[in-house]
Amino acid sequence: MNRFETCLSFVLDAEGGLSDDPADRGGRTNLGITEGTLERARRDGVTETERVDSLTRDVAASIYRTYYWNACRCQDLPKPLDLAVFDAAVHMGTNAASRQFQRALNLLGADPPLAEDGIIGPLSVRAARKLPENWRVRAARIAVAVRSAALLDIASRSVSQRRFLVGWLNRLDRVLVKSRRELE
Repeated sequence: MNRFETCLSFVLDAEGGLSDDPADRGGRTNLGITEGTLERARRDGVTETERVDSLTRDVAASIYRTYYWNACRCQDLPKPLDLAVFDAAVHMGTNAASRQFQRALNLLGADPPLAEDGIIGPLSVRAARKLPENWRVRAARIAVAVRSAALLDIASRSVSQRRFLVGWLNRLDRVLVKSRRELE
């Protein structure tokens, strides 16, 4: 199994199947793909699938690779940072995931300091690759902590989102467990 498939399996397990919870800001989703993302994928020629209810794993994989994995340059990141960024991108969007990752690298002393601009470019990739292997789990842990703070902020500002908080935090715990295991 290649690295994208390994990380995709983790994300699909976290996202689950068809969901249409009125309180979920993502709206109707299947395999974590929203109706809006599916519409974009149709416009861009990534798929011809018309309804999220009809999504297959293969179509979801194409969408995830195009709009999340490739957009965040996860293929260029060392493990487990690729997983932490990919999962965050799917959960919170590519811009937020990239900013959280850049902040984590800056907190670990990225030199030169990275612009926290939400775009993982060559400087962000270089900073990640320069980390000693035993620091990569630390970087993933810090990125997860920054993501956790963002989720706590969402829950504190929006009462309707509080019921999702425990699930979100459980997901972050699973990212950390997988990150540690991957480097054992």
